[in-house]
Amino acid sequence: MKTIVQSVIFSLLLIVVYYGVQIGIGYYMTLHYVPDIVDSYAQVGYLQHQVSFGVIRGNPDLEFAALFVGGCAAFILLKTLWLRTKRK
Repeated sequence: MKTIVQSVIFSLLLIVVYYGVQIGIGYYMTLHYVPDIVDSYAQVGYLQHQVSFGVIRGNPDLEFAALFVGGCAAFILLKTLWLRTKRK
């Protein structure tokens, strides 16, 4: 039971760090964005003649669940490996 609680805490910390890095990168990119009118005009033809198909936005619930389950599994695996190497 102790390992499961530790893996849940590890997984939640992993999720907080992951989203914190995403927010930090977005903030940095927003601060340092400089629009370039000359180069943007060259891309107008591409934007008018190309159509993209597919998914624009991912599923945030699935991303959160995958991070949570993956973090729990990674913690349990690493803890098991650590304890096995420590015994030898």
